[in-house]
Amino acid sequence: MNTAWWDGSQIYGSSETVTASLRSNHQHGKLVLHRVGDKQVFLPRNVDGTPQTGFNDNWWLGMEMLHTLFALEHNAICDEIRRGHPTWTG
Repeated sequence: MNTAWWDGSQIYGSSETVTASLRSNHQHGKLVLHRVGDKQVFLPRNVDGTPQTGFNDNWWLGMEMLHTLFALEHNAICDEIRRGHPTWTG
């Protein structure tokens, strides 16, 4: 089930199952990203090569760039929250 996207479901998914699959098992609540080398970061892929996101219908390069940027920012915010509140969990 898809929502109107105002809730960030295109990144986080529309169900707890999808959300859990997109977030790392890391206690700080970061989204899963794959790193190749030191500076290249990519969205994880399904076995068919499709990026794993909350919504990937009508996928194109621009959408992948926005999803990647959002995921990077999400993880940076997680780091900032962790610095200010080290006992909070993801």
